[in-house]
Amino acid sequence: MNIYLFMNWKMNNTSSQAFSLLEKYTGLLESTSTSLVFSVFPPFPYLFPMFDAASQGFVGGKFKFGAQNVFHEPFGAYTGEVSPPMLAGVCEYALVGHSERRLNNNESNANINKKIHLIINNYITPVLCIGEGLEAYNSGQVDAFLEDQIK
Repeated sequence: MNIYLFMNWKMNNTSSQAFSLLEKYTGLLESTSTSLVFSVFPPFPYLFPMFDAASQGFVGGKFKFGAQNVFHEPFGAYTGEVSPPMLAGVCEYALVGHSERRLNNNESNANINKKIHLIINNYITPVLCIGEGLEAYNSGQVDAFLEDQIK
């Protein structure tokens, strides 16, 4: 049985701090069992350099990499967005459905569903994040709210 450890760094760390963390976790990985699947979700500017460093042996090669988010279209005039086809071969996972993206970017369940299908079609494993807001919590609607996100 595998144990999955996903580290989403969100919008934190400078490039040198991010690489220092990766080196630190290399030591941790060397002292753990082989059943630990350790995946790093760095900010996009660091994703490809870190993948290259891991591939070339500059940091431990046991890391798997993931994207913190993807866009719901494969290509097009979407300035600043990143799509699953751009990440194929680098990312094993892609996170979607973050509560802050649902709130700050008005991402709907339908939009997240479209992302999941595009992720799967590009041979990346989607990781669906779910969670309720304070309003759903206070109204006692947590189960229905979470169930709706999963569906």
